[in-house]
Amino acid sequence: MSYLEGGALTRYAGRLTENQLHNVATELARTLANLHAAFEVDGDFKPDNVLIARNGQLQVGDPLGNGTLFTILFGKNRGGTPGYWAPEIRRGAVISRAGDSYSYGATLYHLLTGRRPVDGQRLDPASEGYGNAPIGEIIAACCQLEPSARPTIQEVLRMLAGEKWVDVQTQRRRSQELVGAACFIGALVLLGAALSS
Repeated sequence: MSYLEGGALTRYAGRLTENQLHNVATELARTLANLHAAFEVDGDFKPDNVLIARNGQLQVGDPLGNGTLFTILFGKNRGGTPGYWAPEIRRGAVISRAGDSYSYGATLYHLLTGRRPVDGQRLDPASEGYGNAPIGEIIAACCQLEPSARPTIQEVLRMLAGEKWVDVQTQRRRSQELVGAACFIGALVLLGAALSS
């Protein structure tokens, strides 16, 4: 492994400019999206596990150490770190992409505010007076209690590119309705075919 002299991203928490935070958020979301595509889930995403190379590039350290690999080897492992893990993971659920979305939001919260999140805390920077509206909206969306209400990392990338969470949710509902309608029509076709046989 290359020497990452910049240390952990944690040391810059609360000190990033708005533009730096947006760039870091985008790079972390892309990294997590790639990890999801290759390994399904991380399971322990937090700023302490993000290292900075000499050239400023971010690298997730130990991306599978407490997440996917442990879950494969030890089925009862739930992964995660207090404050960053999703509420359902804390209660014993298996690690998931929705849990990674929560951890991503908690990581951004720490980077924005300079304060480590704690279990049970409502992570909504806007209610605490932080002005970075796009990042605050992403944090609030990712840190919802209900896993199915959180954005996917791909949806987070769309939000980082300028889409509003409400528009992403609307498009998600429309896609789900189209899939539901297609399934219903397919079932009717199959039923019709079965009845005519």
